[in-house]
Amino acid sequence: MDKGAIYRKTKKGLAEITSAERSVDRRLRPLLILVDGHRTAARIHALMSGIGIREEDFDQLAAGGYIETIARPDSVVAANDDTRPTQSAPPAPLTRRTSFERFSDGQRYLCETATDKLGLRSFLFVLKLEKCSSAEQLMAVLPEFEQALAKKLDKDYARHCRKIAETILRE
Repeated sequence: MDKGAIYRKTKKGLAEITSAERSVDRRLRPLLILVDGHRTAARIHALMSGIGIREEDFDQLAAGGYIETIARPDSVVAANDDTRPTQSAPPAPLTRRTSFERFSDGQRYLCETATDKLGLRSFLFVLKLEKCSSAEQLMAVLPEFEQALAKKLDKDYARHCRKIAETILRE
């Protein structure tokens, strides 16, 4: 992982997020969701620290063809640095994700996690998620999300999933 590099999803990565078929390890899905072509790897790693995402996970997604390096911000690269990757596209401006992007990514993560972990018990919860129309409304259902996971699985795992959801919804 090049900490100063900006990564984006490849066509394969976009297909992984949008299709019903899953080939990426569930633990890496939040990382794949946060890779957006705007943030550096160091920024994404900082967002995901404390919830089990390692630097090697970027390499695993890159090796699998799910993400690719698109640029390094000039402020990170010294003028005489020849290790700059070839740009496959112009660098995207470094901006924060929009409220809609946070909402969309968060809703996807919450729906997938609830469905995978709660099975049929997730039905009513997923209906609540479908009624939400903003990242803030999704944040309001996180206590219920954590409680449902803790009841079915365990408290530590539920807290871990809630932290991932908060990271996706806030940044």
